[in-house]
Amino acid sequence: MAGPSAVWLVLASPFTLAHGIAAAHLDLAVAGLLCLALYAALRGSWAIGAVMVGAATAVKAPALLVDAAVVLASLPNVSTGFSGTPIRLRRALEVIALSTATVLVLGLVSGLGTGWVGGLSTPLGHHSPLSPSTELGVHIGALLGLNLVMLAHLMAALLLLAVVGYVVLHAPARSAADVVLAAAAVMSAAILLSPVVHYWYFFWCLPFLACAGLPRRLGRVSVATTVALGLLAPVELTRHHLPFSGTMMLFGLGAALLTVLEPRDARRVDDFLAALKPIYEDGILAAGRRDFSSARDFAALVPRMVQLGALRPLHSFVSRFFTDERVRQAFSFHSLFIGGDPFRVPAIYAALVYLQFLDGVWYARGGVHAVVQAMARGVEDLRCGPEHRVERIATAGGRHE
Repeated sequence: MAGPSAVWLVLASPFTLAHGIAAAHLDLAVAGLLCLALYAALRGSWAIGAVMVGAATAVKAPALLVDAAVVLASLPNVSTGFSGTPIRLRRALEVIALSTATVLVLGLVSGLGTGWVGGLSTPLGHHSPLSPSTELGVHIGALLGLNLVMLAHLMAALLLLAVVGYVVLHAPARSAADVVLAAAAVMSAAILLSPVVHYWYFFWCLPFLACAGLPRRLGRVSVATTVALGLLAPVELTRHHLPFSGTMMLFGLGAALLTVLEPRDARRVDDFLAALKPIYEDGILAAGRRDFSSARDFAALVPRMVQLGALRPLHSFVSRFFTDERVRQAFSFHSLFIGGDPFRVPAIYAALVYLQFLDGVWYARGGVHAVVQAMARGVEDLRCGPEHRVERIATAGGRHE
């Protein structure tokens, strides 16, 4: 992206102001050291670059992965084929050794020694919804009744190793742009494949993404995601705070995605939700509490639904607010849950979208059958069956006693 935009993204975006300046996370210092490391390597001083990476690694261990870009910067004319593999591999060992030695020296000089090694597992005790591997392991494992988190983490680690290996052994280094793009790819992969991810981890890749020659759409993705993560700074994202924090996260990142797909559609999200609110309140909540014992009772609801547009086709209703067909599909697929065609079912099904933003998305651990089993356990001691007659259902305060 252009110079002024890159400077704003790294130094003055809501993300940097919230997490780098206000929260004073050390990841901003890590980003600065890594930028200096890559600058030194591109200027011909790969050894200084390796030392700077070591200094950054002493703060956050994943910084060591930028050594892959330092290797590329030090070997601009080496072949990307198998003939260049031995040279690249030898340089990679030299760079990693120098960075590791720097970490050990800093530990001895500061008096910290190597005690920090045992602290590397500390973040694993905090599960963040921003970690794709953790979320896949948790949700798929819950549906299958298995603990798949460790397996998901292992697969993510192997994939990250493959990315780093490709960059070191086969990525081109024809120009500084190639080296910066390699650093952006490695650190982005480190974040996406990490077992735990916090907002401020995005500092690891932010300066490289800002300076890399990304396609226009990917550049807009970087800007929109950065803005969303900055605005979501007050929301603590851990699995202990779901569904509220998870819903906030999805709403913010969803808004960022809308900005990338079609900026005009992003500005209509609030209008869309405002139109859904009365449909949800009158067509779902209020109607659910009414007695529809006759056709007249049902007919009394129709004028209000017509007024709100709830009886027009779902896809047509969504199209009033959004122009990008992908966005229209994202907000109208919910009727497929009950086998309904979005082009034919009434727009009252759009209330499901509003409900998800309002209350989040819930699921039963073990699947729907787990709900049945729980209900069975709740009544198995009552010794009731089809031969017993229900005389009344006792309620108090709108709840069953």
